[in-house]
Amino acid sequence: MTGGGFGGPNPFGGQPGPGPQNQPPQQPGWGGGPGPQYPQAPTGGQQFGTPLPPPPPPPQWGAGPSQPGQFGNQPPFTGQPSGPPGYLPPMPTPKPARKPLLRLPSTKRGRRILLGTGAGVLAVALIVGGVVVFSGGENDGGTGKASEAVSAYLEALQRGDAKAALALGRDQPPDTSMLTDEILKQQMEKFPITDVKILGDIPTTDGGAMVHVIAKVGGIDSDERITLEKPPPGEGWKLKSAAMSVEFKIQDMNPGLAKSITVWDKPVPKSGKAYVFPGLVELGSSNPALEVGNSPAVGNADPTLYEISTMSRVVYPEVKVSDTGRQMVRDELKKALDKCAESTSLEPPKCPNKAARSDFVADSAKWTAPSDLEAVTINFMDPKTGKAMIIGNAEFGISVRTQSGETETGTFLASVFGNADMTQNPPVVDFDRA
Repeated sequence: MTGGGFGGPNPFGGQPGPGPQNQPPQQPGWGGGPGPQYPQAPTGGQQFGTPLPPPPPPPQWGAGPSQPGQFGNQPPFTGQPSGPPGYLPPMPTPKPARKPLLRLPSTKRGRRILLGTGAGVLAVALIVGGVVVFSGGENDGGTGKASEAVSAYLEALQRGDAKAALALGRDQPPDTSMLTDEILKQQMEKFPITDVKILGDIPTTDGGAMVHVIAKVGGIDSDERITLEKPPPGEGWKLKSAAMSVEFKIQDMNPGLAKSITVWDKPVPKSGKAYVFPGLVELGSSNPALEVGNSPAVGNADPTLYEISTMSRVVYPEVKVSDTGRQMVRDELKKALDKCAESTSLEPPKCPNKAARSDFVADSAKWTAPSDLEAVTINFMDPKTGKAMIIGNAEFGISVRTQSGETETGTFLASVFGNADMTQNPPVVDFDRA
């Protein structure tokens, strides 16, 4: 059989069409008329590369004429090709999708966009220690990410680069006399910052970021979250401040003691506030008789990353008599007692030695100054007065005439009560009457 499946010749020749083969003769329906005939496939015209689709299914036998649809018989769409029933026009070949337009920046304008337009200042990207750092104009030191700013700052501290560290702070300190490479390197020698790791760079609701960082500070693990404010337009990320303000609580201290306090061998500013890099704050005194430390009341904790997150510290200096100061007080005490021993009075004024016996002849005493002052101690110093307490015993030798004309010789154990004014150099010793 050479016919196609549509009741006509196969337009592709030779092969059977897709219709059913060897069909039985059609039987008339209940109405007695012949069954419907399938339409013939076109015999000529343009041939397509794929077989025509199968015809629609035949209507039910005995069915009446077809009814118009809900909207009636509609004319074909404009431009739709007509054809016999069952004929579907070929689908047009889809056009390739257009590539999205890629707008490359022009030479000058593009550079301005890429590098920033703040106040007409172009930024230049520098690679420092693996971190992109922007420089240019007033915005030196900004980075592309908040975590990069923290990493670059810690690296600058560790290598003792004061200028690079300061460039990573938005607010600049009013005094940089203690923000030098020399001091920074001394800080890092005692409490180095090592093994820095960034664990997170978390955006905040105000456009800033919170950087989670861990490191070893002086060999001790430290874990901190450092918050950075949103950069101004056209600027990179920076810390709010690269310098730590150190406030000295010295309002109630004797002015003579307060003025002797030093920070990294420099006097405390008159404002009572110094600016240093986070880390060790080396306190000292310009008076060798005194030593200065942080009050135990607020602890003597070693530096941590917490100081970088706050960039502030309050110091309650504790001023004490140094070992050198104690020896200085003993030397001055010896001089004062020697002076007392020069008197012939039974009770030298403002001296601890006295021989108040009724049969002694007035002004007949010959005193010998103590040679051993080990029993005398230099105790607590009052920070409000700057005076250290002197207390103990000292043995004087004495030779005195009596009313009977005899001379008595012996020793006198004097109770020594006094104080030393440590605001003076050397200390000034005076005695309270016992």
